[in-house]
Amino acid sequence: MGGTWGERNFPSLGLSFLVCKMRGLSRGVPFSSKGSRAPSVPSALSSARLLPSGRRRLRGGGRALASGLPAASLVYRLPQAWLGPKLPWKLLHAALHLAAFVLTVLGLVAVFDFHRHSHIAHLYSLHSWLGITAVALFACQWFLGFTIFLLPWASLWLRSLLKPLHVFFGATILALSMASVVSGINEKLFFSLKNVTAPYSSLPPEARFANATGMLVLLFGVCVLYVLLASSWKRPEPGLLSDRQPLLQEGE
Repeated sequence: MGGTWGERNFPSLGLSFLVCKMRGLSRGVPFSSKGSRAPSVPSALSSARLLPSGRRRLRGGGRALASGLPAASLVYRLPQAWLGPKLPWKLLHAALHLAAFVLTVLGLVAVFDFHRHSHIAHLYSLHSWLGITAVALFACQWFLGFTIFLLPWASLWLRSLLKPLHVFFGATILALSMASVVSGINEKLFFSLKNVTAPYSSLPPEARFANATGMLVLLFGVCVLYVLLASSWKRPEPGLLSDRQPLLQEGE
């Protein structure tokens, strides 16, 4: 297999980094509504329970899509997946994506429920357009991937034809989800940092923390896309058939 320790283990480290980072981001950063002094980042994070329950729930969908999608996409880039049969990794790849999609749908239900009870318009912002587009493409991607690459009916030439498109749209959905996260962070800052607290333009601690989190999201997204698209990170394939092993075969 070769390579340095960092090259062999970068995907695993990246997954752990994203999960930890998204868990913190999903809790939200509550902002002070009284006085001119904004709370420090630690105190703001510790008071996340003060957020409305609907506001806490709706972040679950974004966390599921932004963390589950890279985790599932990097399954084939783990060194452990380079040896042995590919079928177990295909099943894990599909299962992680399905779990992320289900949690994302639950998050969307909470979003629309919160908006309805708070009398907030649906789907008017760029953040919402990016998110809905990512979820719609994600659903199509999973359904076509399951029917083409796991079920046995598709011919080898069809799988060979669609595999580059499958990889391309997977990377596109990842980019859209990262853009949705970043735009959501910025939208939260504009809505929450008003003149009654510390304005966004004064760059209070909450703004610096959120801006830095957004940059980390983008940086991680770029790293994941590089690992996904770089040929040096792809699983070595011993033959054509093993690359397209369906879920069900005759005699199994």
